[in-house]
Amino acid sequence: MNQPIHRKFALWALAFGATGLFNPATLFAQTVFVDEPLSFGRFVMRDFGDPVEIIIENNGSYSVNSNTYIIDEPPLGEYTVQDAPISSAYTITVPPSATLSGPGGNFILDNIEIKPDSLSTDINGEDTFTISGRLRSAGGGTHYADGTYSDNFSIIFNF
Repeated sequence: MNQPIHRKFALWALAFGATGLFNPATLFAQTVFVDEPLSFGRFVMRDFGDPVEIIIENNGSYSVNSNTYIIDEPPLGEYTVQDAPISSAYTITVPPSATLSGPGGNFILDNIEIKPDSLSTDINGEDTFTISGRLRSAGGGTHYADGTYSDNFSIIFNF
C-alpha cells in the first residue's frame, strides 16, 4: 500500500472570456472578480490504485470517496460580474471538463455547474454566481506527487 501523501489542488484563477452584446449599438466589457476561487483544498490520497473523487455541490457542501481524506475543506467558487448590461438575463457557457496538471498524474474536473440557474444582473449591471464541480484522479496506480495541480479555462457570458 502506498504512503499517504498530502496534495493541494486548486483552480486559483479561471481565465474568463467575457463578451456580451446588449444591443447592436452597445458593447459591454464585463469585469469578473474572484470572491472565492473554486478549489479542491488539500487532501490525502490513501492509495494510488483507487481513484480519488471530490464533489463540491452547488450549495457549498462536499463529498469524497473512501480513498480521500480531507485536510483543508474545498470551497465553492464564488464570482462577481460587473459592468454588464443592467437588469439583463444572461447565461454562462462552461467547458464540459478540464484537465488539472501538476507534478504527477492529471486530474479531471467535470460536472461543472453554474448557479443560480437563472442569472440576471441588477440595476448596476452586477451579479454573483457560483461554480461547482467534481475532481477525479485516474486511479490504476497513476502516481501523484505533492504539489499544486491547476488549469485555466474560459467561460463565456451570453447576454
